[in-house]
Amino acid sequence: MAKSFKKQIAERNKQGVQQPAVPGVQENLIQREALIEPVTHDRGHGLLSDIARPELAAAGQIVRVRLSEVYATEQVRPEEDFEEATLEGLTDTYSEVGILTPPRAFPRDKNGYRIWLGETRIRAARRRGDEFIDLYIGEPPENDKKRLLGQLIENLHQSGLKPLATANQMLKLKQDWGMTGEQIAKSLGKPTAFVSKHMRLCDAPEVITSLLKDKVTADVDLVYTLCQIHDSAPEEAERLAKVARNEKLTRSQAKSVLDGIKGRKPKKEPKNKEKLKPLIEPEADDKANQDSKPLTVSVSDVAPKIMVTIGQEHGHILLRVPEKSDMIWVQFPSGERCVEAISLIVRGVKEA
Repeated sequence: MAKSFKKQIAERNKQGVQQPAVPGVQENLIQREALIEPVTHDRGHGLLSDIARPELAAAGQIVRVRLSEVYATEQVRPEEDFEEATLEGLTDTYSEVGILTPPRAFPRDKNGYRIWLGETRIRAARRRGDEFIDLYIGEPPENDKKRLLGQLIENLHQSGLKPLATANQMLKLKQDWGMTGEQIAKSLGKPTAFVSKHMRLCDAPEVITSLLKDKVTADVDLVYTLCQIHDSAPEEAERLAKVARNEKLTRSQAKSVLDGIKGRKPKKEPKNKEKLKPLIEPEADDKANQDSKPLTVSVSDVAPKIMVTIGQEHGHILLRVPEKSDMIWVQFPSGERCVEAISLIVRGVKEA
């Protein structure tokens, strides 16, 4: 038996490798020695990627692509609203500082990169003659509703959107996606009144919406008031639309007409109007009803004279309505003149 044991020891020594007592340990030692090597730059990034938390990873990335690979489909801004002045201004800005915020695009498809947000920036870059552009490629919107909302938010809060285009897209959200005015306002970060006034434009008559189309005005409140007037007095609304186009119509003037239609007219003046007529310009409605020839009432016939002085001249006030509210007609020995009210000194009252 001793000879057999010695024979086993001799054979093991000839092999030159001592077998481990536990099976598999030797293989593990060899593998560990192979792993002990300098960590290269690429391997370092790989290790960081292995331990990174997926929920903290970026949702997209910025890539540089050729402008010829970028295309656009449906946008909330209609073609006629891409104004030359805006594009020229952006082109000049990009020449100085570049595009500060990359346009956002869908992942590449067979046609290239489809723009989601930033069509105006793309057009300005093309106008400048750029060959490449940086795009943010992220997760696309889950449906057309999110696409539309995203484009509306960007255009309203950054570059602005014309009232009619805004109204049409809001109507689409209501009809296609069943959104209420309150839901649209909350999604866009706008007051509910902002949404209701714009959506009122969707069924407004052409005579009123043409004021926006032809760029006669961009005041949504003015156009909304004209729509309200048209509901009760279409002829009056058409008349005011002509005034706005040919002359000038302010928001306050339109609201004054609307108040009159709704019964909120100013108090009636007394019958003895000539005797109690104030020495200031009358309201617009009263002035419109006046005869084209100025009315002059002699103070000596109806009331005591209000004696005034301007410089070295003395005279008395005439009850004649001036063209401007800060002027007053005065009878001087040399004749009648319209002078600034602030320049007059009241000396007293004289019996007629």
